[in-house]
Amino acid sequence: MVGNIENRLVSQQGGIPFIEDEGVAQQLYNPLGSKGGGMKLCYLEERDEGELSKRILGLSRTNKRKSAMQLFRSMEFARLRPDLHACNSLLACLSRNRMLDDMLRVFAFMKREKIISGHSCSLVLKAVASYRGSDKALQIFNEWEIESEMKQCFDAIVYNTMISICSKENNWVQMERIWNSLKENGVTGTEVTYRLLVCTFVRCGQYEMAIQAYAEMLQNGLNPGRDTMHAVIGAYTKEEKWDLALNVFQSMLNCGLKPNLIACNSLINSLGKAGKLKEAFGVYKHMKSLGHTPDSYTWNALLAAFYKTNQYAFALQFFESIQKDWSFEPNLQLYNTALMCCQRLGFWEKALQFLWKMENSGMLVSTSSYNIVIGACEVARKPKVALQVYKHMVQQKCAPDTFTHLSLIRSCIWGDLWDEVEDILNESSLDVSLYNAAIHGMCLRGRIESAKRLYLKLRDVGLVPDGKTRALMLQYLQRVNSRLLKKSRIYEDLLSFFALKVGNTRKKTAKGREKLEETSHERHPLANGGYDQGPALLVDKPTVSIDWPKRPIIFISYEEEAIETILTSRAGKFPTSLTLLIGQKKQLKPILSSRAGKFPTSFRLGAKVPTWIIKAPYEYINQATFLDLVTVVSKEFGILDPHQFFNVHAIASALDVDLMMQIGEFTIKYVSTLLT
Repeated sequence: MVGNIENRLVSQQGGIPFIEDEGVAQQLYNPLGSKGGGMKLCYLEERDEGELSKRILGLSRTNKRKSAMQLFRSMEFARLRPDLHACNSLLACLSRNRMLDDMLRVFAFMKREKIISGHSCSLVLKAVASYRGSDKALQIFNEWEIESEMKQCFDAIVYNTMISICSKENNWVQMERIWNSLKENGVTGTEVTYRLLVCTFVRCGQYEMAIQAYAEMLQNGLNPGRDTMHAVIGAYTKEEKWDLALNVFQSMLNCGLKPNLIACNSLINSLGKAGKLKEAFGVYKHMKSLGHTPDSYTWNALLAAFYKTNQYAFALQFFESIQKDWSFEPNLQLYNTALMCCQRLGFWEKALQFLWKMENSGMLVSTSSYNIVIGACEVARKPKVALQVYKHMVQQKCAPDTFTHLSLIRSCIWGDLWDEVEDILNESSLDVSLYNAAIHGMCLRGRIESAKRLYLKLRDVGLVPDGKTRALMLQYLQRVNSRLLKKSRIYEDLLSFFALKVGNTRKKTAKGREKLEETSHERHPLANGGYDQGPALLVDKPTVSIDWPKRPIIFISYEEEAIETILTSRAGKFPTSLTLLIGQKKQLKPILSSRAGKFPTSFRLGAKVPTWIIKAPYEYINQATFLDLVTVVSKEFGILDPHQFFNVHAIASALDVDLMMQIGEFTIKYVSTLLT
């Protein structure tokens, strides 16, 4: 039935429903001023529809709504039909005067007489949306779409009206549906259509659809306006397509359009995130030439561009220049960006200065700001300062979070402040991430027992450790058990080796150094297949091809020929147990650089201090540990020149056999201690 939706809307408001049967319609019209509040009919002497339509048009334009409506009803009763222009003018007049019921009656007449246009539909939809809500307007539009005759009347104006109605409600879902319906109906959108689509999609966060609508607009040969280009710049920047956003920005400049400050800030921010510092400052220069005054968003975007490109020192200089040249008072976000630069550089003092400035300016300092300052102290290895900042943070009634405690725990671990680590864990709420971090640090710092105790506490309170924590505990617990077993074996083997070699050396002391070397070559353990147990000693120049044993080895030499023998032999496969090499830089360097030697590459040869290298399943022993061993042994036995300790000739000639035995035992005990 024609006019069904309009009839329901009128009935819901208590109005007089319109009847499609003209014979019955006479009963609904009461004389003007009657109790029913109806409208009287006039006798029409003029029967020309064109002349009567002009009268309705004139009355509607002068906003004489009652007279215009009375004339319209009289024509309807007399079976005369006003033209489309007069009806549309009457609809607009009724809409301006909030006479929605009469407006719907007029529109029902127009539908029945088939004199509807897209402008008529647009007027009704706007009025219904204004006085009954967008949902009612959408309901009418959906029912009209079902009617084929009504859908034929839809033009770009009707679709633009509905898109505008949905845009005011940010109903992008219905906008997309109407957009697709427009294309299916064979209607081409206008510049208004795409401006509404692009701007609303961007406002609703639907950046891909906004870009799609913009591309379709260009494909249809339409020129986007200023608002559309501003919106699409925002869409491109949100999608991290800074190059396309820069092209749109340049197009605006070429067309004589002036990008606003928001578009400039958005583009600068996008370029900064992409690490395009030069392009970001290029847009900044254009922005100043357009007469825009930089605001906090501009400064933060440029400062973030420095931070993104790892130019932290320049970022701090730029931050100070902002305050000096522009007399600009930074906000919290700007201070946080500057604090992050301080954290990266380890500038804990400057970070504290910024923090005091923030507090003195009356700014409400957030937890994240304190966290960044504590992080700067962590990078600078200032755990005590970090603890002071933490106490000050609590005094300021700023609640710490998990990141605060994590940074404090890491700082205290590297500062060996183990009591403070325990206090932080006790003061904070039960958080598995804090316990995981503490256990990781204890394991890396060699505090296995403390890590084990904390791990058991973690399980007792019902927290579940992560995979890395469980793997570390299994690894270190197995290492401790195997280390205790290997320690006793290595200790016994090395002691027996020194006892054997020094015992043989005692018998030949009187014959001097030449006899010692001669005996060492004759009784070389590797020349006769090697001993079944115990380490082997390679002294000076071995004359035989070496077949490395799978047991601990101590190699002492200063002759290049001995090094060459090692490199030319099949010796490259060094044993997996303790391998100790003692020598000068020029002798040990070929071993390190050879393809055969499977030595760790983390040791650096010193020019003055001899190098010790250990190849064993004890990764935590580093070069500093070996240098400490050199110093300890030298001081213990009064060896002023540490080189003597590693020179076989010096030991054999300058030291007696008993002292050599003591040095060997002391060295073995010290190394064995390191392996615990």
